Amino acid sequence: MFSIRNKRMDKQNKLINGVITPLIASWCFVSMISLVRSGIYKFELLNFVNEISPITFIFQIGAVFCTLSAINLIVRNSCIYKAILLIMVSIYAAILIRSYEDTSFFVGISIACAVIGYFAFRDDKLKLPKVVLSDRHVRWILFGLAVFFVLYVGGLTTLRYLNFVSSTYDFGIFSQMFYYMKETLLPMTTCERNGLLSHFSIHISPILYLLLPGYLIFPSPIYLQVMQSLILASGVIPLYLLSRNSRHSAKVTLAICALYLFYPALIGGAFYDIHENMFLTPLILWLFYFLERDQIKGIILFSLLTLMVKEDAALYVLFIGLYVILNNKRLKLGLAISGMALTWFVTTLIILKNFGNGAMTDRFSNFISDPQWGLLSVGKTILLNPAYLFKEVFTPEKIKFILLMLLPIGLIPILSRNLKQLILMVPFVVINLMPNYIYQHSIYFQYTFGVSAIFFYLVVINARELKPVTRRYALSFACPIYRASPAWLLMQHRTTQTIN
Repeated sequence: MFSIRNKRMDKQNKLINGVITPLIASWCFVSMISLVRSGIYKFELLNFVNEISPITFIFQIGAVFCTLSAINLIVRNSCIYKAILLIMVSIYAAILIRSYEDTSFFVGISIACAVIGYFAFRDDKLKLPKVVLSDRHVRWILFGLAVFFVLYVGGLTTLRYLNFVSSTYDFGIFSQMFYYMKETLLPMTTCERNGLLSHFSIHISPILYLLLPGYLIFPSPIYLQVMQSLILASGVIPLYLLSRNSRHSAKVTLAICALYLFYPALIGGAFYDIHENMFLTPLILWLFYFLERDQIKGIILFSLLTLMVKEDAALYVLFIGLYVILNNKRLKLGLAISGMALTWFVTTLIILKNFGNGAMTDRFSNFISDPQWGLLSVGKTILLNPAYLFKEVFTPEKIKFILLMLLPIGLIPILSRNLKQLILMVPFVVINLMPNYIYQHSIYFQYTFGVSAIFFYLVVINARELKPVTRRYALSFACPIYRASPAWLLMQHRTTQTIN
């Protein structure tokens, strides 16, 4: 009886692996070619199929199927069909998502790719565990990916400037400010508020002076664009160290770091040109690394550097300190970190109120029920009417934003039974989801840089808690090319709206 059942299962596996899998891969490949040939922006139209000959289409599928069968005979590897299927589906999905930006469509494509990804990885037929990578291999691969990131992001943002696509708000502000810093050492601008004033009257960002020495040598806006890509790419260094410190394998480390370098939110923010927020990603990752290593000097240094980015950067440091208290039970260290952040935040608000243009509390106007209370009114609103918080946070456009932030990293930041980690999600809610300022819940602007660092730290620590099979699937679910496809949409990004 068992032998009969085993024979049936063998026949089913041969049918699935030898016929159905290459047939679906062939279908995806031919559909992709037809899509590109006929026009990728036409597929949502019903009469799109009238431009395709059914006989030719079926013949092409048969030709590709025969080609794949011939490849399998030559290679004689049972996993070749699944690998090709995964590649074909990923590329096809990438093209579709690039051409039709719609949340429901994106979710549907993601689910379909998740199912196929599970089929490809569930039984280890791709034999990934047998792939051997050394730390040296990983470092060289990541170096190559980082170079690609700099060339891609730095190169295209430079072309934005050279083709007069960059806007006055905000790139014109920073370009003019660095020119003034070169001439007077003061961060002055005339276009930020229609008159000569210090940029620090709007945002207190002394971290920008770190770029001044290089600007003295290369006094060009191009220098600023390239430096942003370098600074963002440098975040892969602490991320790599965090992963290795968590005892992840070379393959897992490579997957996590590759996800970082292709993360849509990082590329998206960079495409609105230089901002001080670019420092948040690597600095927060370094802060997490020194926390994991329990090195006090590094913790203090990178807490201070993070605070120097902007007045609201204190929020990240504050909740990292609270996370230390809750998760690591290090009361004194956590209180010191949070106290430092709170002190900086209050001090900068006082400075902006008395010597600048005041803090930008208007971005939380939807939560300020009593103007006399100022920002304190936000807490009052949430305390007395928590349902209003859910109403403001879970809107259609913000749900779309949440998906674009979490799906490209396989939802791993929320795959944990440790509820204490939720404290690290508070900055995401406060900075990105609560405000009615539309740019703060968009992957096309710089407000995602800080929370991106937190998400990748959670990817590292949550991945080590997952079972090997779950971890392999979660990372592979995030890795296919289509996961980077939202970044390709940035080529269509319009910069006609103003922002500061």
